[in-house]
Amino acid sequence: MKKFTTLAFSISITVLSGCGGGSGDSTSSTTPSTSNSGSGESTTLTCDRGILLNSQITGTTIFDEPLYNFDYEYKSSVNTPNYVTQLYADVIQRNGQMLYVNYAPIYNVSAEELDKSTAENEEIYEGYILNSQGLYTQKKLQKQSNGWPYYYLSSSQGLQVSTGLFNDECSLNAGKQNFNFEKIDLSGKTISDIFPTNLLTGYPKTQDYIYLHNQIGMILKGNKDALAALLSSTATFPAGSYVYIPKSIVNDDYQFYFSESTVTNATSLNDWIQKYYGQSDYTYKIGKVSNLDVAYSVDTNGNPLYEAGADPAISKDGKIYDGEWDVKGDILSPEYGMILNGQLVNYESKGSYTLFNKSSFEFITQQIKNNYPSIN
Repeated sequence: MKKFTTLAFSISITVLSGCGGGSGDSTSSTTPSTSNSGSGESTTLTCDRGILLNSQITGTTIFDEPLYNFDYEYKSSVNTPNYVTQLYADVIQRNGQMLYVNYAPIYNVSAEELDKSTAENEEIYEGYILNSQGLYTQKKLQKQSNGWPYYYLSSSQGLQVSTGLFNDECSLNAGKQNFNFEKIDLSGKTISDIFPTNLLTGYPKTQDYIYLHNQIGMILKGNKDALAALLSSTATFPAGSYVYIPKSIVNDDYQFYFSESTVTNATSLNDWIQKYYGQSDYTYKIGKVSNLDVAYSVDTNGNPLYEAGADPAISKDGKIYDGEWDVKGDILSPEYGMILNGQLVNYESKGSYTLFNKSSFEFITQQIKNNYPSIN
């Protein structure tokens, strides 16, 4: 699900963006005592190459059944001048506090191809996650019997869920995000109910996509006849079709991401700012995070501000790294965004993070296949 969070130095826009795994020669380790039940109880968690071995979540969670997040890729092809559209879903399942992902192909792609792509992408990077709690490493991801390690489920209380990014130390504080979901019953609704009302006649704003990623809508809009047929279908979701939509997704810390492949030729953070942003309208500030110096964009008051075109930089061991970051706060809030033409704009959509149960996923998938002879 591209999607609990994104580490933009990862090539793939799909599921494992930013998730690094343990290397084959890593040894077992243990993490400090950590609360893993949501009730304040504490236990020592055993970590083996990023896998939590003895961890459990007490009570029920939304991940007690497989959940599906619709995803996509644009793949270049030597046989066509255009990109080939690939549609699939990330299938998320829980084992203890580990969340794993597998792939459910929908169009122009196979699960084997997606597995291969994930493995190839993860070969490239040895990454880091930096926040106020410390510096965490992410080595090459390895598929397990349950699927690709995805995220840690650090706590779950009803529809409130906290996750952490997969890392070698099994830290639940790395890339932590707090989700507040609402559960919606789609039973008896038609397929058109999950799309923006003006999808066929106009171009909805990103924030108008509540159930699906806006790029899914644009892909389907590529064949207007098929889209018209899809939206006019009178078929309804079967009983027991549910969807989980986030009401908020809160980063409770500033998270910086970088990798060995993003080392620059800058000699200092000031040198990096001048080389890459010296002629821009962005304002930068240099600060310290867990004993590492970082440069990041700020607003006119000197407060950290996410700007889509303004990446941070991190100084480590005499090297200056290009990075990505998540700013503290609710990423779905209008106040979480970038300055565009003097206005604060947030391009995040709830639909990027929405989770479907099996019944609703299968209905949507079948409706797409029924109406689209091709999606290219």
